[in-house]
Parts: sequence; structure tokens; C-alpha cells
Amino acid sequence: MINLNEIDFRVAFTVEGYHSRDMKNDHRYVKYLVRIFGRHKGQEYERILKYHKCTDEDWVNFAPPSKTSADSWKEINSSPKRGFMCIDFEEGENLKIYGNERNDEYQRIEIVLVPCNYFHSHLGYRLDRIHEDCVADLDKQIEYLGSIDVLLYHTEELFMQKNYGEDTIVKNSYLYN
Repeated sequence: MINLNEIDFRVAFTVEGYHSRDMKNDHRYVKYLVRIFGRHKGQEYERILKYHKCTDEDWVNFAPPSKTSADSWKEINSSPKRGFMCIDFEEGENLKIYGNERNDEYQRIEIVLVPCNYFHSHLGYRLDRIHEDCVADLDKQIEYLGSIDVLLYHTEELFMQKNYGEDTIVKNSYLYN
């Protein structure tokens, strides 16, 4: 079991056009479903999480980019058609991830890109909305998405066994796609 708050874990995500490199967040075609999902005592549960386009204030909470990620991170954040989404975790939340769906007890964070006309009602959720500008045409949604690339940017701590004192733990943020 990992408590993400105890290790100052942060994550940002984006889905981009593979060739166009534009962020896929047009509410006319798609929307994100971000949730904490799991099972406790045999009962599935979920909590829908809010998210927003990351701002300079969000990046303060991330460790610096690793050397291998710095150029890409800067390029993505400096382009008006690109960017990342940040999850709005509640302050002081005891956010733990553990297990998997084969276990009786587990909890995970899910980030799912769905068509704009998808209405999420799993486990009785009733607050989902379909945007009034939604184009509920599957062919147009597929055309909008085209080939995509999913990118995750997250913090990580590394143990450097050859170092001493405070230098034994190195904190960076890494970009994966």
C-alpha cells in the first residue's frame, strides 16, 4: 500500500494527436473521466475527481524535471495548443493505492478519455453531464482523435546508494509516453 501524499507524489496527464501534437481536450468530441476506484469488503466504490489544465501554481508542487524530461516538458508547456491536466486532490486527503482487481481489497486512480456523449452512471453516479456542444457522431469523434499519444508526467524518488546524507534521495519528475 502506498500513500501518495506521504511521498509527495504528483501526476499530470495529457492525450495528444500523435502527429499534430495538439492536446485532445475539445469538449465537442471528448471528455475525461478521472476517478478513485476500488473495492472494499466486496463492494465496489468510486469517487469522481475534478481536474484542470495545469498552471504555473501546479508546477511548484512537482519536483524539477529530470534531465531526460526537461526539454520535452518545457516544449509542451510553452505551446498554446499543448499542455497537461492536473488532478484536484482534496487537501489532506489520505490517498492510497494498493492491490488489483483480482484482490478483494484494492484502490487505484483511473484516467479515461471517453466520447463527449458518454454518460457515466456506474455505481449510481448521477452528476455527469453531456456538454451542450457535444458532437455525438462517432465518425467525427474518431476523426478528431486520429492517432493519439498518451503522456504522463509524475514525480519520483530514487535511492542513490553511493551518496551520503541528503544526497541519498534524488527527487525528479519524469515524462513517459
